[in-house]
Amino acid sequence: MNIGKVARLLSGSRAGFQSLEHIDAADDFFSGIFSSDQGADQIKNQLVTKIYDGVVIEPNPFAHVLMSMSAGPFLMSRQVGTGFAFVVVSGADTASSNFPLSPFFPVVIQRALFYSAAVRYKPSQILAGQRLSVNVNPRESDLAQSSTSRIEGFARELGFAPENVFVVKADKNAVASIDRLRRGEDLSSIFAASALLLLIAEIFVSRMKTI
Repeated sequence: MNIGKVARLLSGSRAGFQSLEHIDAADDFFSGIFSSDQGADQIKNQLVTKIYDGVVIEPNPFAHVLMSMSAGPFLMSRQVGTGFAFVVVSGADTASSNFPLSPFFPVVIQRALFYSAAVRYKPSQILAGQRLSVNVNPRESDLAQSSTSRIEGFARELGFAPENVFVVKADKNAVASIDRLRRGEDLSSIFAASALLLLIAEIFVSRMKTI
């Protein structure tokens, strides 16, 4: 995932640490966490975060900075497919920052997991050189507009054997016709009628013998 490039390592100490300078509280990621009437300073005061070491990343245009420190972004996101990916520039241990000790930490993790797994439907992105199929005329997808011979010929071009190609009219009996093609003809009624005729013949013959 390309979200930017590493500019330098952030190697501080307990005395020389980085603090959170900005939080995009208006983003949906933080919805319901901060009060709408809170200012940036009030939000920062709630998150007394000290970052001792990590990496400084120069984000590219695809990255969205959710939280930043004076040296650069601290928490970034990028849309990948139908979900999101998140990057934190510092380790999730107390040697790197005190962020894991913050009550805000589990909320961020929960939101990141939720947004990573969430599916958002959007128009597909077409890349240059990518193959795609388009029906310029919507009627082209209506097989009723084509003749049976053309459909069978197209099926042969795709490699289907002629005996395995069946054209069924899309009427109210289409489901029954497809089921009949899959399962074959139901011969139970024929066998039942034959058994009944044999029974009648047997009765008739037995009566003839008694006479």
